[in-house]
Amino acid sequence: MLYPKKGLTRRSGQNPGSESGDGTYRGDFHRDYARVLHSPSFRRLAGKTQLFPSDESDFFRNRLTHSLEVAQVASSVARRINATNSYYKKNPINERLCELAALAHDIGHPPFGHNGEEALHHLMNGSGGFEGNAQTLRIVARMEKKEFLGDDPRTLFDRKPDGTVNDKRLGLDLTARSIAAMLKYDSLISPSKAPTDDVQKGYYYDDSDIISFVKEHVGEPAPGVYFKTIECSIMDISDDIAYSTYDLEDAFKAGFLNPLRMLSAPSSFKDDVAEVVKQRAKRYYPELESKWKKFSASDVDEVLREVFVEILNLDQETIDSISGADFVRQVALISSTAHSESRIWAENGYYRTSLSSYLIGRFVDGVQVLTKGRGDDPTFWIARLNFNDFLCVEVLKTYAYKSLIMSSFLRPSEYRSRDIIGHIFQALSDGAGTLMMPQDYRDMCDQVIGTPYRARVICDFIASMTDRYSIEFYRRLAGTDPPSIFKPH
Repeated sequence: MLYPKKGLTRRSGQNPGSESGDGTYRGDFHRDYARVLHSPSFRRLAGKTQLFPSDESDFFRNRLTHSLEVAQVASSVARRINATNSYYKKNPINERLCELAALAHDIGHPPFGHNGEEALHHLMNGSGGFEGNAQTLRIVARMEKKEFLGDDPRTLFDRKPDGTVNDKRLGLDLTARSIAAMLKYDSLISPSKAPTDDVQKGYYYDDSDIISFVKEHVGEPAPGVYFKTIECSIMDISDDIAYSTYDLEDAFKAGFLNPLRMLSAPSSFKDDVAEVVKQRAKRYYPELESKWKKFSASDVDEVLREVFVEILNLDQETIDSISGADFVRQVALISSTAHSESRIWAENGYYRTSLSSYLIGRFVDGVQVLTKGRGDDPTFWIARLNFNDFLCVEVLKTYAYKSLIMSSFLRPSEYRSRDIIGHIFQALSDGAGTLMMPQDYRDMCDQVIGTPYRARVICDFIASMTDRYSIEFYRRLAGTDPPSIFKPH
């Protein structure tokens, strides 16, 4: 049975219902989906940057629209697996569970994306660190204001004899199986990492009890198999598909990239892309070492040529013109035709949409289920792309990311965002700085004063900010054209 009743248990102790409904009209996963969809943290994703700042254009995606697109892709992937895999045909994967995991997957992202993540991580070194996926878990299972243990929401923390804090908040109080669908990295983040350490994927030490609850009620995979449910793998792969396709579409619209520019990038840049792809392949396809071990810039070229083959295919009229020309004119005709077609593909909305639709359809059709080496429990089988489509997804995703983070247009905002977050964190941490926080956060800080948990609460507050709100808060502190003092938190 793919969804045993034990996995529908909630941390509040509410009696589990059924994933197919409990005699009313909604199953437990439908309830969990609604809780995520209606949460303030989900709404705030509209104010968090995906690739380009949303105030630059109404066209560009933000974290909210990205999450909605990932949810749609996840639903399609689940349907395909249910239609093609012999086990899941009889025991179908719950599409709503995949969708809710996709909706929630970016909820933990702080303002300014990965730049904000790195800034908070360094500020929280020695206090448990910061990481977007860990924060997602913390928000849905701890921070959201729906359920808590006890009778008084004004007293959410108990101090233990050893000086640590017992956090009685339950967040959205999702089922164990729903939380498991969001657990991408089953790895404890060290609570005392050195300031030079990179961001570590996983979950916080303070939230270890949540992981224990999940594993107790969902079960654990066979020895040697890492914890990841089939729904989580669908969410993860759908995120990669959306990144590789829709971020590329936004980059085309913004004029940062076009097919010809991608094809003609320096070999050194493509070497960097190839190295990232190789490391990802090493992690997810270790059994195919002979295929990825020598992956290089020339292979990146081959992937790009395959994607943009239409641009390289000259029509018969152009071929006839070229064949009768001298060498210099041939080169000029080929170059001008390729440049013109490349520009059209980047600038014309119909062409961009056509490319995105083609890639999404191709990648969804390329999803397979890996059972070998994953034990006998279908809960822990995983979805993954066939290897060729994996290479294509990784090349497109890495290419767009690397070309944009290295852009002179975006580098200044990277440094500015780190300064903003650092300034806010320092101000709130000093003395009576928490008086500048909303009342609920002030109350929480007062309850944990004198403990390391105070830094975590301050970090939670900053991580929940939208890009716009964090800039406004910074302007209040720095005195640079501050907004009205009566503007609410």
